Amino acid sequence: MKLVFKYSEKEFIRAMNQSYGDSKRILVDSIIGIALLVFGIYQYKNGANEFFTAFLIIISILFLFILLARVVIVPRVIYKREPKYKEEYQLEFAEDEIHFTAGALESSIPWSFYKAMKETKEFIYLVYSKRGFAIIPKRTFRTEEEISTFRSLITRKISK
Repeated sequence: MKLVFKYSEKEFIRAMNQSYGDSKRILVDSIIGIALLVFGIYQYKNGANEFFTAFLIIISILFLFILLARVVIVPRVIYKREPKYKEEYQLEFAEDEIHFTAGALESSIPWSFYKAMKETKEFIYLVYSKRGFAIIPKRTFRTEEEISTFRSLITRKISK
């Protein structure tokens, strides 16, 4: 099976965010950060302890900035700094290895390199370490049957 694709920046950012598998957590963290900020402003307007309210407002702003960095800034920086993400990918899945080409990069990767497969609505991830994975957009497949065939191949080749 051979797959050919190229990431857009927006698609790469979505893939990175979906890879964490915790979109609900991002929503909950956003609500908590905004709630803390609103509570801090409310406390300040009602004359509560200035040190406490300043601390609460600063912590909530810092928390929201870290969340923004994780969701938007870091994936964008990774995409811009790594030339391979802007190249056309060619992945050929053979019985004994995966042949990988992206621009001038070319490699043959044994199946044993990968530890697991994860899947989201838009992407399939071949996981090789805690935060390391290959991202395969599902749009690369022409049919749902091709995705199913690919899942079967991955299941046979990667021990979960």
